[in-house]
Amino acid sequence: MKVLFVEARKRKDIDEKKAVREFLGSNRIKRIGIAASVQYLGLAGDFKREFEKNGVKVYSARGSKTAYESQIIGCDTNAALSVNNKVDAFVILSDGRFHAVQLALKTSKSVFVLQGESLGLIGQKEVEAIRKKRNAAVVNFLHSDKAGIIISTKPGQQKLKEALKIKERLEKNGKKAFLFIADTINICELENFQCKSWVNTACSAMTLDSNKIVNTEEVEKFFG
Repeated sequence: MKVLFVEARKRKDIDEKKAVREFLGSNRIKRIGIAASVQYLGLAGDFKREFEKNGVKVYSARGSKTAYESQIIGCDTNAALSVNNKVDAFVILSDGRFHAVQLALKTSKSVFVLQGESLGLIGQKEVEAIRKKRNAAVVNFLHSDKAGIIISTKPGQQKLKEALKIKERLEKNGKKAFLFIADTINICELENFQCKSWVNTACSAMTLDSNKIVNTEEVEKFFG
């Protein structure tokens, strides 16, 4: 079955002038890295121009898996990390906090995310809580003798070859590994199986909802 993907852009209903003015009123930042989810890419240029009008240097880059300048996705934050050494903070334009949190876990710089018509800080308490959850998931994985490997059949997320390599590595290190393939992954369904730990090769967002799921890069640190 052929699938047609159509990108959607958010209508401009945000006053970037007001958002930037309020942001700079409470933050003395002179160098900003800017990134956006695909829906908000149209706003990235507007915010960049407004910041520059107010004397702020704005940096952006292109990720390793994305199609556009400044675009960020859950498994590719390189559009921001590529300029990490040049900036004082990051501004992420997206729905929700997932993309911003993913970046905050990988940088020591402050990360601000669009909330309504203002830019809110991803607090260190939130980041540390998630980091502790990730550490707990890794410890659980290392102590588990069985691991389920999650594979999605969705276009762009299907990583069967990678999953097979992970299975081979785990078995060489004495773990029993099983492959689980589905289109839509419901993490509640994982409780129906005897695996105490899971390796996620699909969307990295799943790890934020469970302390039993680790991502492939977390596995590779120990079984790379």
